[in-house]
Amino acid sequence: MISRVFPTGLADENLQEGVINNSISERSTAPTILDSSQVTINNRFPMFPEFLLPGAFEETMNKYKTAIAEGIAARNYTPLLPLHISRRLIENSFAEIMAEIQFMSLAHFVAHLEEHFADNSHDPSGNYSRWALVNAMMALAIQSKTAPGSQAIVDITHRIYENATKVLPELRLQEPHLLSIQAFLAMACFAREVGNVSAFVMLATSASRQLELLTVSWPSKDRVIVSEEVEQFEQAYKAASVFETCVRALLNTNGAMCEGQTQPAES
Repeated sequence: MISRVFPTGLADENLQEGVINNSISERSTAPTILDSSQVTINNRFPMFPEFLLPGAFEETMNKYKTAIAEGIAARNYTPLLPLHISRRLIENSFAEIMAEIQFMSLAHFVAHLEEHFADNSHDPSGNYSRWALVNAMMALAIQSKTAPGSQAIVDITHRIYENATKVLPELRLQEPHLLSIQAFLAMACFAREVGNVSAFVMLATSASRQLELLTVSWPSKDRVIVSEEVEQFEQAYKAASVFETCVRALLNTNGAMCEGQTQPAES
């Protein structure tokens, strides 16, 4: 007979004592030789599944890590223009891009651009915020210099912008920091430029929420802003504030339109 196994920590101590006594009594009267048709508890309930055994576990994990890497690589990012072209393009368009709202300086962006190309120009290389910022800014730069009707260039521009949007899950789930906020602002600028209202609202709101989370977390982390970051944070706050105003106006307008549509027509 296979002995019964009961969970520990029974609420009724008397019940637990009775179960134990009955179990002992049963074992004392049970035959000492098991029938060949009976299955041992070890065979029925193995302690570890096969894939958790030492040798199999390492092999399973290596296969899974390879699958993860292939999944990330399968995002099919669009290559950026070479560094010397990208730098020249951004230098010639930066003032136009930031004419209305400036959330970072040209020098800071060029530094991020050069660091990106020095590491790896084809994928994020683990720095998702920098990847999103660089691609969104390059999309804005190309957009500003594209003549109306140049559909081939427009398609390339949107593909570069999509490089940034493909890492949105990572941007949302990682710890907020200045670079991720600047990336959200850059993407919001592009979404507004092309008239994608829903994307603009989502991206602008994400920038504002990350700024709030970052500010709230500073006291617990003894965060000190170095002098070279002060101006960038001030610019980010101003841009996020302007975008928040735009978002409220858009939502209020759309809400008023919906309310007007649901009102019964006067006879």
